[in-house]
Amino acid sequence: MRSIGFQVDYVICILPDLFDRYVKNIGQIKVPVNFTREFKYPIHRHKPIEEGSIKIKFTSPSSVLKGDKFHQWIGARYCISHNLDDFDRIYRQQVLLTEILKSGYNFNISGIKSN
Repeated sequence: MRSIGFQVDYVICILPDLFDRYVKNIGQIKVPVNFTREFKYPIHRHKPIEEGSIKIKFTSPSSVLKGDKFHQWIGARYCISHNLDDFDRIYRQQVLLTEILKSGYNFNISGIKSN
């Protein structure tokens, strides 16, 4: 088994529609960026990249995520500045969740039951 440099103890899955509600309530958040990354990203997050793409960039030492930048940060897969795999995408998702938790954000949005 390949060592990936970190131990996974827990997993969280937030469905896209629910994530959209969280993004709207969070507004914006600053995430640390350990090195600058450039990606090819679909022109719209609900369209395949084959229908067109844009170039997005997350610059070290940090980026402010707001609106579509949240989705780009957690979903970008086609890195053009480095040879990255899906572990980088998982890492970015962990970074975002860490920053949201550090901010004290209350995930119990009105009308959504928490377990």
